[in-house]
Amino acid sequence: GNIEFLVNGTAIGGVCGGASGVAVHGSGQATCLTSWPSVGTQTITAQYLGNSAAYYLGSTSSALSQVVNKATPMLSVAAPPTGTAGTAIPAATITATLASSSGTNDVNTITFTVFGPQTSAPTTCTSGGVAAGTATPAGNGTYSTSLSFTPGGAGTYWWYASTPLDTNNNAAASTCGAGMTNTLVGKASPTIATTLSTSSIAAGLTAYDTSTFTGLVNSDGTGTVTYSYFTNNTCTSASPVAAGVKTVPTSGVVPNSNTMSFANAGMFYWQAVYSGDSNNNGISSLCTSGTNELLTVNRASPSIATTLSASSIAMGLTAHDSSTFTGLVNSDGTGTVTYSYYTNNTCTSASPVAAGTVTVPTSGVVPVSNTMTFASAGLFYWQAVYSGDSNNNGISS
Repeated sequence: GNIEFLVNGTAIGGVCGGASGVAVHGSGQATCLTSWPSVGTQTITAQYLGNSAAYYLGSTSSALSQVVNKATPMLSVAAPPTGTAGTAIPAATITATLASSSGTNDVNTITFTVFGPQTSAPTTCTSGGVAAGTATPAGNGTYSTSLSFTPGGAGTYWWYASTPLDTNNNAAASTCGAGMTNTLVGKASPTIATTLSTSSIAAGLTAYDTSTFTGLVNSDGTGTVTYSYFTNNTCTSASPVAAGVKTVPTSGVVPNSNTMSFANAGMFYWQAVYSGDSNNNGISSLCTSGTNELLTVNRASPSIATTLSASSIAMGLTAHDSSTFTGLVNSDGTGTVTYSYYTNNTCTSASPVAAGTVTVPTSGVVPVSNTMTFASAGLFYWQAVYSGDSNNNGISS
């Protein structure tokens, strides 16, 4: 025959057979292994169902009382060993494993908390930290948190999971303090790009550079950006010109470079170099033969005006011309001014009279023409023609 096992008057199902019971062994015993349905005092009885064929009558045992205490679950947490500042750690990789709970009737929420960045594990985990999501368990098993976590800076982050007590389970928590699960988060690797105030100017004018980050994470206010410009397109020439060192504030918005004046014509290649800080690696803006930031400084376009020593003289006397520049930039000492005079008022007559060619010194102060003697009466029209130099275009008065 069979023996039916009951808890609090209800037949135990599953391997215990429910109302059909468990077969009696040859030794006259029947065994039923089960878990307790709830916490508290449980009454267990066994009922022999009888065997009509063998003329055995059924019978019921006396009641046995059993005090059932709450389960004491174990909880552990796991997370990736490494990460990068500013890059999210996926929720699926942050897990808690629940063991030794009361089973599927464990309905309390698992709460995830992360501490850091800090060099050592916290010694108290019931306060502080940052909420890192939850999970609802359905018995023993491994559960992922509901939220990804983005570390705001480099350093070590410490993970903690906990669940409060409920009707059938005591509270449980993962390790706090020594032995805590941690993730070592490395510095972010931002990029920096530059934009000039203008791509082309004339010699003698000014320009400045600006820079912006992509991927900068939580600037700590100690990093700097050093602006420079070079004469080659890979920013490797021996004597770059410093254009200012600027501190990157916690906002991450980089101040502009110094405003620089360019006395010489040429091509100048700019670069910004970031030092890095506690949360970010250093980086330089691109400066290669194919990708660079070029400022073209064109030759200036000065004007030249002339003034005669006298506007009117008697035949047989002398006169000379003088000239001055407006807008001449950094004369290199190679340009010349050629003085001539003509007999027509557009200075286009076929045979101008040369009145001397003078070199313009680096001071930009032009020597006067030769002193010319006028042996005949007439009207004479003077002109000064500047040849230009490396920094200035040529021009005629």
